[in-house]
Amino acid sequence: MRLSLPISIVFAILLSTTAWAQTTGTPSHPLDPDAEYLGTMMINIPAQSQIQDGQSFYGSGLSLIGAVIIFRSGGLIDYLISVPDIKFDGDGIWVDTTSTAMIFNLVSRAAVLQGMAEGYTTCSSNCASSPVSRVLAETCVKRHGSGVNTWFTPCGLLIGIREYVICCPAGSGDVQANMIQFTGLPCLPLGGCDFTGP
Repeated sequence: MRLSLPISIVFAILLSTTAWAQTTGTPSHPLDPDAEYLGTMMINIPAQSQIQDGQSFYGSGLSLIGAVIIFRSGGLIDYLISVPDIKFDGDGIWVDTTSTAMIFNLVSRAAVLQGMAEGYTTCSSNCASSPVSRVLAETCVKRHGSGVNTWFTPCGLLIGIREYVICCPAGSGDVQANMIQFTGLPCLPLGGCDFTGP
């Protein structure tokens, strides 16, 4: 994974919670006003099946739930995480011991995998030539509550971009979702905000 933080690529924008949560009207892409809105999908990640970076979920029946807004932007498929819509259900012990960055990693990966399953992203058999899909979210969020009552609100003006390659190697039966790059600036040390990047 390559971590890239050029200031010229990090976009400062003021995000509308209404657009993110899709309460009224057609959602807007935070970086591309000409992007085509394709739809919104809900993701539900069963906790028991998740193991990442050696850390497993624990807690009976815990699920991580989120809303993702899909756009076509400049020939790419973008998945926009609706930060206020990240929720938890079940036994929340895992939530309190898991970093905000890990939670956003899980939501991001689930978004591109479900997007492929729903036909938004194509799955090439050649991993070297697969198209890139991007997952967007604010780089800084404030974390509230605890356990399954944990929730997030944006607390910055910057967007972070995770780039994924999705491929389905012939004969393997597996779908691979590999993050190849993250672009975004970390949060300022003061202010009580958590970084959502990997």
